[in-house]
Amino acid sequence: MARLVPARPRSDTPGEEASVRALESGLDDAYVVFQKRPVQNGFLVAHPDRGLCLVMLAHGTHSFDPDAEAWSGIDLDAERSRCRGVVSAMGLDVAVAAAAHLPDVAHPGGGHPGADPRIAFAGDAASLPTRVADALRLSSALGETGIDTLIQALSPGAAPYAQGEVTEAQRRWRAEVAGSPEAPSALPGQASREADAPTPVGDVLPEVAETVALPAAPSMPEEPDITENDATILLIRQAIETVVGDKKLFAVGVSIDPGDLVDPTALLPALLVCAADDWAPVVASKAGKGGFHIRMKSDPDGLTGYRVTAINPSTPLLLLLPVMDRVRRSQRNGEFVLDETLAQFSRWLAANRFDGAAMQDIDIRVALNIA
Repeated sequence: MARLVPARPRSDTPGEEASVRALESGLDDAYVVFQKRPVQNGFLVAHPDRGLCLVMLAHGTHSFDPDAEAWSGIDLDAERSRCRGVVSAMGLDVAVAAAAHLPDVAHPGGGHPGADPRIAFAGDAASLPTRVADALRLSSALGETGIDTLIQALSPGAAPYAQGEVTEAQRRWRAEVAGSPEAPSALPGQASREADAPTPVGDVLPEVAETVALPAAPSMPEEPDITENDATILLIRQAIETVVGDKKLFAVGVSIDPGDLVDPTALLPALLVCAADDWAPVVASKAGKGGFHIRMKSDPDGLTGYRVTAINPSTPLLLLLPVMDRVRRSQRNGEFVLDETLAQFSRWLAANRFDGAAMQDIDIRVALNIA
């Protein structure tokens, strides 16, 4: 059985439940299955020797076009490419394969010789492990170090990878599913904390929380203000688009797009400050190392009253992960709503005694400048 990250199934629909249970039980214990990360609508399956496979979960009705030999709304090659970009940001040079589960489509899949063999249909979730194994022929070796990099990037503080072992939390879940009244004992080295959860920290002021404040940290040299076409901004946008997919983004009731979120004069100040706050416990657990610095300045024409002028991550990964996690956790009923991000940014300005006048009428400013 494969290791799950997080250690228990995270499912919002019966289709998701069927998918994760099939992958957990049908793959051997060298595999790791990441749930809803780095994409919200699916899984990332990792194997040290066989590589990575993105498993896309596509709800709703989809039809097969025999002329195009493709399913409507399903582009596995595009999904592979987006996921490859996120994995590359982690410093991993590995090809990504792809498979899919269409839990709402009752179709045998073999009705046309061109039907994609990487796709499982309603009632056929049990075939997902086989389809993943077939798809992995397009990937390449990752190594145990690569899998551990993924684990620490996508679930900071989780137990390291050990082939043939799962975490204590997953073992307990298996025991519960099997109806056992006894939880299994901890794996070696895991008795002191819950597996697949960040290591708890005390009231430490981590570097990322301190240096996000104005003025900028002295380690950042004076440079021209960052623009929407900067490589770092483009990388953030790609990461957000990976999380959001085809779902909608909203801020104070106004539909926005990823470009508004990464615009240094629009919503990027709020996004980065809140991502830094979220990431603070992780940085604290690493003795203040890692994280990212940002520089902002007052801008009366900026949507929030500020603009981002520079971003200096210790690594691209340590910038993308908290940003992606902040966006991912804003999902509500199939949409991404950024209202709490704006509210948290306003509280941060007040706590640090910065001018928050622009945030008092942020709904009007967003409506006039974005709608």
